[in-house]
Amino acid sequence: MQGAMQSHTNLLQELVSPKRSPIEEPVLIIVAHPDDETIGIGAQLPRLSQAILIHVTDGAPLDLVDAHRAGFETASGYAAARRAELNSALRVGGSHSITRIGLNISDQETPFHLREITRSLKEIIGQFKPTHLFTHPYEGGHPDHDTIAFCVACASQEISPPPRIIEMAFYHRGARKLRTGHFLSSQCQGGGSHQRQPVWVATLGPAETERKAKMYSCFATQSNVLSAFPRDTECFRFAPKYDFSKTPHPGILHYETLRFSMNGARLCQLMEDAVRSRQPKEKASAF
Repeated sequence: MQGAMQSHTNLLQELVSPKRSPIEEPVLIIVAHPDDETIGIGAQLPRLSQAILIHVTDGAPLDLVDAHRAGFETASGYAAARRAELNSALRVGGSHSITRIGLNISDQETPFHLREITRSLKEIIGQFKPTHLFTHPYEGGHPDHDTIAFCVACASQEISPPPRIIEMAFYHRGARKLRTGHFLSSQCQGGGSHQRQPVWVATLGPAETERKAKMYSCFATQSNVLSAFPRDTECFRFAPKYDFSKTPHPGILHYETLRFSMNGARLCQLMEDAVRSRQPKEKASAF
């Protein structure tokens, strides 16, 4: 057990080390949308020679608001544009050859596909047997992000031995405004998580910072959103054990301030319903 814990810690030590040596072990990067990989770990993707990149959604909401704003008439057209942007970003970021898997759920629809996503992730994790996987924290930034955190936790519990889950920093509602590139403090979290997890910060050098900026620039449809994210740091932590029957933090979640139809209480109910629909022996471990 001590050796396994040391191995887990060593990966994060390698990731944030200024030496930037290649990381040869198999890892999965499971994110909600095209561009989330760039936000979370884009500057360091070339170091992960055995990484598998999984996008759960196609980045295109069914309501067409984002599609029309970007000049597209259909969700499929918008999804194709976001896919092309991702291709460009991975190319300029030196990761064009990374293995990719898409689950092709529509953006913002993941809460209604919890069991399907969990089954798919379980199959992928079982197939590739990563020692670690990178994903979203449960922080109320976006319902798709919180859904992925839930599905990854559930799927990983059903694998023996389970991979260690590493979270990447995205965004959440801070003091009445969006806070990007940092984790929600454990002191502020609901979700039953009061575990203090150390944050590992990779301070990016000039070449890495430029690489990340170039990757961001490829996502023309997301330029307003990405302008709020840092380019010179990438932050990581081991996932705490969440209670998904509770919202990520007290008060208003970030996505509740937007036009999304989903809210925290409803998402928690959907996640609880998904757990109840599983086999009795699995119920205790899901929350």
